[in-house]
Amino acid sequence: MIYARESYTKDGSTAEDVQFEKGSQWANAYGVPIVGTISDLSVSGALSAFERSELGPWLGENPPAHWKTLLVTKLDRVGRETEDILALFRWARENGKRIVFVSEGIGTSMELAKLIIAVLAAIAEMERDRIAERIKDAKARHREQGRWMGDRYGYGLMPVRRENGEGLEIAIDPIAVEVLRELSAKARSGARQADLMRWLTEREIPTPMERTRQHKAERENLPMPPLGPNGRCRPCGMC
Repeated sequence: MIYARESYTKDGSTAEDVQFEKGSQWANAYGVPIVGTISDLSVSGALSAFERSELGPWLGENPPAHWKTLLVTKLDRVGRETEDILALFRWARENGKRIVFVSEGIGTSMELAKLIIAVLAAIAEMERDRIAERIKDAKARHREQGRWMGDRYGYGLMPVRRENGEGLEIAIDPIAVEVLRELSAKARSGARQADLMRWLTEREIPTPMERTRQHKAERENLPMPPLGPNGRCRPCGMC
């Protein structure tokens, strides 16, 4: 059986196919029958193999089908935490299964496998921590420069291109601000929550999530997403 995992996926990505191809090449070279292929997409390597939606059931007492060998292209496809990887190693040994890491050229049936896997897992864990630290430092530098790093932002704000053309920054969303001003004025005049909700519905004001989708479409020069029930952008009357 061949297993693939990707932390992030996007249209047109071939990473999953590449992992399956490498596993198939190993299986054909050593005459190992392929029971099937499974993959966990958009799944972090920090999540235990036993807790993954696709791989997890195959590691239980009643797997979807009988299997003997699990082929994985690299050690970090099954985990990035040393303890999680060693737990999977122990489970394989106790249940008569074999896990082969194609790129590293090792398998759980090897006598020195536990030591090798422990060392490699520790290295993978250290590398993950270094990557996370570099990302954290980069975000901190960009925030100091006023750049937007893709984080969530509140209603009334929007990402815009910086004047120097380098990245994006958060600015005021004039359309959302006008909606907030209208709501504030109505609330001060004594309007109840139900009145405000009715006003938003009647004017078909985009929700915060819908407004965020509009921002993305505007930034990437894409067609405005169909937000209203009639399949058109909701006519809020302010844009």
